Amino acid sequence: MEAKEWVGREVARVRTDSLAEGREEGLSIGRRDGMTLALAILSDIPKLIKDMKK
Repeated sequence: MEAKEWVGREVARVRTDSLAEGREEGLSIGRRDGMTLALAILSDIPKLIKDMKK
């Protein structure tokens, strides 16, 4: 294998690995933000029920 071909393959491998890591990190951030939002909404439900009874 020529050096140029090897470098091309290594660059492609690193790029693929980086994309996978970035995707996983993005999903992790999205899950965390989604859970934070869900917990905030759930904490407001009792207040809304109280307000409806008034």
